[in-house]
Amino acid sequence: MCTLNNKFKPFKYIAAAAVISAMVTSSALAMTLEANQYYHRACIVAQAAKYEEAVSLLNKAIQLSPSDAILYTKLAGIYAEIGEWE
Repeated sequence: MCTLNNKFKPFKYIAAAAVISAMVTSSALAMTLEANQYYHRACIVAQAAKYEEAVSLLNKAIQLSPSDAILYTKLAGIYAEIGEWE
């Protein structure tokens, strides 16, 4: 396992954030505008622990943009958060 000197750790996190940001940005561009609105609303309500509502919003977004991986990733994260594994 590779270990980093403490002074380089922030760069690791900055690089990871840049990669994630690029993925989300390119994914958001593929989403329809309406699906993107559902996705952002789902993120807000999920943060408020309103998981049932977030799942519903994400399912609506998926109906509009079924090939967008970020929607499925967020949905999987919510299911994991509430312990729904099946």
